[in-house]
Amino acid sequence: MTSGTCRRRLPTALWWVVVLVLLAGLASEARAVEALLVEGIAVDVTAESAQAARDKALVEGQRKAFDQLMQRIVQPQDLGRVPQVSDAQIADMVLDFEIASEQTSTVRYIGRLNYRFDGDRVRALLSSYNIAYQIPSDMLGTPPGGGPAPRRGAGG
Repeated sequence: MTSGTCRRRLPTALWWVVVLVLLAGLASEARAVEALLVEGIAVDVTAESAQAARDKALVEGQRKAFDQLMQRIVQPQDLGRVPQVSDAQIADMVLDFEIASEQTSTVRYIGRLNYRFDGDRVRALLSSYNIAYQIPSDMLGTPPGGGPAPRRGAGG
């Protein structure tokens, strides 16, 4: 093998290494996030304006969705061990939400909301407290597009 051939192969081999590293990084980022679906959360909130009522309703809705999620995946005897989590902690577990229906007046917001929780974050929370859980198959899904979903709505 001549030195010219060796010099050409080294840049080609290096190029392929770079391509493979980039592809591996993209594949891990594009990994589908397992979403835990909680649908049909009813909210009815009155506040000083329709926007304020909507904002409060979305926070109330995610709390209700989290509580419903826990009731569905945690054994009844272990529900008392589920930690009290803040609205911000719940928001960190929410991948996205959908407004299935809504009605507003000047001071009221009524809606039906669907939430998708990040399965890995929910599992991490429960595992950190040694709480067993079982996720029903009807709650499993992936966000639209099959990958990490953008958060929608207020603050997201």
